[in-house]
Order: sequence, then structure tokens, then C-alpha cells
Amino acid sequence: MEGKWFLLFSILCLFSVVPSPTLRAQNTGFVYVGNHQNGQSDSILGYAISDNNGALTPVPGSPFPTQFGNSNIKFAVTPSGRFLYTPSAIPGNNGVNGYAIDANSGSLTPIPGSPFFAETADIGPGWLVMDPLGRFLYAVDLYYGQIFVYSIDQNTGALTQQSNSPFYIQYAYPNYFGLDATGQYAYSTSYQPFRSNAPDGAISVYKIDQATGSFALVPGSPFLVPRDPSAANKYFPPSPSWAVTDVSSRFLYVTDSAQLDLWTFAIDGVSGALTLSPSSPVHMPHGSNQFMIDPTGSFAYFTTLYPNSTDCANYFPYSNVYAPDSVFVYSIDQASGALSPSSSPMVAAGYQPFPLATDPSGRFIYILNLQGYNFDPNSSTISAYRSRGIGGPVTEVLGSPFAAGAKASPFSLVVAALQKKN
Repeated sequence: MEGKWFLLFSILCLFSVVPSPTLRAQNTGFVYVGNHQNGQSDSILGYAISDNNGALTPVPGSPFPTQFGNSNIKFAVTPSGRFLYTPSAIPGNNGVNGYAIDANSGSLTPIPGSPFFAETADIGPGWLVMDPLGRFLYAVDLYYGQIFVYSIDQNTGALTQQSNSPFYIQYAYPNYFGLDATGQYAYSTSYQPFRSNAPDGAISVYKIDQATGSFALVPGSPFLVPRDPSAANKYFPPSPSWAVTDVSSRFLYVTDSAQLDLWTFAIDGVSGALTLSPSSPVHMPHGSNQFMIDPTGSFAYFTTLYPNSTDCANYFPYSNVYAPDSVFVYSIDQASGALSPSSSPMVAAGYQPFPLATDPSGRFIYILNLQGYNFDPNSSTISAYRSRGIGGPVTEVLGSPFAAGAKASPFSLVVAALQKKN
């Protein structure tokens, strides 16, 4: 009898140590991508990130129907991972769509009161930028240079437009608007100097009021990207196209899509003024669309321009264009802020790699490959990589690239953190 009890006890112990399907399927966050196709309904694609290897699986209910209005959009997600926001394009009622993210599945549910109104203009806000602390959401109308500021209800995710909003940036037609890593400053770069009267290479800096989310122009703005006589495209004027600060907001990095350079500016900790770093410029013969800095602040990842502006004759076919499908890795010197290229690029698995993001831990990197010409089957995908924190070659996640709908929209890939459960 004792032998039978011992055998039963042993079997129960064995079952207790075998991982359950639930444990094996644990997620480390969610990825959301905009899918925009002219003449068809817009949608949001949702994916769960496997905690084991970073692989993506569709969340229940995906794709979620919505209405963007155009493909020049940028999503935003709260640092808590609870709420997702997208532009809303309803005729006469442009604004922001808000969604609650299910903590377990990643499914999306419209927030009561959504969409939240911004303006009746034909264009409406296209870019959404989140305050790093999750207090405010900035909705940017790129056409008119207006910034709508919303406070975020931390319990429901509902948005309330600030009474003195919208604000107007220094120059209209910006091609970039973003915040520093601390939420104390905002940056905009001009898109069409001949229409906005902005000088070539203009970077405007704004001080953000921490209580209201409003902002004021920093004295000395605009700060200028200079002409580079050694640039690959030295006959083109400077054109700052994307900007990101390091994790401590000591340095601002700016890509120059015309001169194919990367510029580094030191940020004054008191005034917010910019000073050009002695390490600038760094030549980037592959150019850059967007870039990001990993959560550790050790590495920067740059998506390439496509087609390369120095080789415009080779739009068709895809041969002889320098690295059209790569993402380049740079190491960051923590003391000086200087960037240096790592030994090898990551190769994205589709054409036109554009927006990219990491999960909050920095272990996994996700790159949205846009829809290629002639609806190439290798495009409109998400490439996923596992980072080992060394800045060199990274490992592509099993199953990558993952399908990203009929036509993946530029700018619209975000990663939501896994919510803390009580």
C-alpha cells in the first residue's frame, strides 16, 4: 500500500514541474501596427510578444477596424501599457481614437467618449506623441503646425483637451515633432522651408510646463544644422528629418536626410539650448528614415533611406541600391554622447524598413517593412530580432518576418508594455 501511495505522489510531483501551456504562452507586451489601404477600411493589427523568444502572434479580435484618413500617421501608447491612441479621421470631427488594452490578451476596446475631438479641418492630427510619464498626449497637425494637448485620465484613458490648446509651433509644415526622454522639452524640425519661412536646417526647441503640458519656445530657437562641405550630398542644404534624445536627455541626435549625416547636440540642462557636439557630423552613406535608442542607452538603430537618394536611377529593380533593406547599429559613448557604427547591420526581411521599436526591456527589436512596389510578397511585414546587448549582429526571431496586413502604414508601429497585475 505504501508503494502505491509513493507512486501516486511521484506522479503528482512530476505534473507539478511540467510547464503548463499558460506559462509557456506568457507575453512580454504587445505590438500594434496601422494598416491603411486607399479605398478600403483602415485597421489596427495587434500582436502578442512571446516572453520566450520574441515571436509575434495575433491577439484575439485583430485586426481592429478604425479610420485614419491617411498613411502619414503615428500611434502612441501610455508607459503603463494600458491605453493606445491613434489618429481619427471622421469628416468634420478629426481627433484621436482611444483604446483600452486588455492586460491578458492585448485585445482593444474603445474608450468611452472616443473619438476625442480636435478640429474640423480636412487634414486633422496625424502624429501622436506621448508624454514619457503618461500624463499628456500631443496630437500634431503637420499641415498647419498645430499641437493639441490632452490630459489623460489615468483610470479610464479618456482625454481632455487643455483649455489653452492648440499651440502653434515656430514654423509650419514640420516633418518631425517629438519629446525628450524626460518630458521636459519638445523638438520640431521644418519640412518645407520655402513655404514656412524657416531657415535651412532649423530645429525648434520648446520648454514643457510640467503641470499643464503647454510649452514655450526656448530662447535661441531655431538652432541650426550647418552645411557640411564633406557630405555625400554636399550641394543640398541641410534637412533635419528625425530627432531622438539619449535616455538621460543630455544629447539630441538629428538625422539629415539631404546631406546624409548624423548630428549630435549637447542639451543645456537648465535652458534646454542646443550646442553642436565636436563629434558631429557622422557620415551616414546609407541615410536614415527613422531611428531609436534602446532602453539601456547603449545602442542606436537606424532604418535606411529607400531608395537611397544618391542612387535615384535605380528605383527599379531593387539592385544596386545601397542597403535598401538593412537597419544599422551604432554604439553610444555614455560620456561624450558620440556615436560610432557597429561591425554589422541587421538585415530586415522586407523592403523599405521604416518605423522600429524595442520592447520595454530592450531584448527584442521590431521593424515595420512597408508595402513594396508591385505589392511584393516580401514586403508589408514585421521583422523581429533578439538583442544580446552587444551592438553587433543580432539573432532574427524564429518565424520572422511576420505578416503586417495588406499595406503597412509608415510611422505606425508601437510596443505596449506588459501591464502590472495586482
